[in-house]
Amino acid sequence: MPEDDGFEAYPFKVSSYNRAVDGSPFKLDYAPNTMAILVLNTPKMFEVSFRRWITERVEEYFEEEEAEGRTGELMDPVHDVIPNPLQDFMRFSMKNLSEELSMLGLSHEIIHDFDMTPMRRPKILMQTAGHIAGAAYYYRPVRVPSEGKMIGLSLHPRYGGHFAFRGVVIFPEVQLPDSFIVQDPPQILQSDDEIQDAVELFNVHWRDGRFRDCGNPKETYSLRQRNFFAKKPEERWVEIEDWFSRPLA
Repeated sequence: MPEDDGFEAYPFKVSSYNRAVDGSPFKLDYAPNTMAILVLNTPKMFEVSFRRWITERVEEYFEEEEAEGRTGELMDPVHDVIPNPLQDFMRFSMKNLSEELSMLGLSHEIIHDFDMTPMRRPKILMQTAGHIAGAAYYYRPVRVPSEGKMIGLSLHPRYGGHFAFRGVVIFPEVQLPDSFIVQDPPQILQSDDEIQDAVELFNVHWRDGRFRDCGNPKETYSLRQRNFFAKKPEERWVEIEDWFSRPLA
């Protein structure tokens, strides 16, 4: 998953993550020095590798339908066939990575950001992993209103909130040395008021995307990408329909 396709990778020790989630059900059941790698997407991913994949996938669908003699109204709408294109794209990308690692003889486990346990609990706390891997500082609420619960916010030193954690790859047979240390990510918000404002934007006004601009990011999502992520998965197709040479419905 190259940087040119809009991805970044950050190694960390399983023990560092487990210490951060100590006492919770989110610990990873691996030896302390086991190597793991956090994967995130940068703003570039959307218009480069995601666009390339989704246009190819949609064209394949049209060709498959035409080969079966189904055209026009006989075809299922694309948004019914691929209801969550971004999630499907990440499965595709991680599957390719998994195949490459297997060819190299590297035992591994991949955990997607959307993977859940049978108890409907996330398999891993991505924001915690992102912090201990040195990728993005995890800001917790300074003040929590008595009437509700607030979750923290991760900000990348270059992208602010214009990125997303996509998964963790664990290598059970690769042990990092005791001397391996990850530097803390840069803390781009300094005052309690700045942190609280950013966390409130994320919790209360996440759909308008203003939280993404906290910390004055140097590289940001395009307007199209902002609009895409602000919508529910089933409503996102309208933002990218001009990518395709044929009508989608």
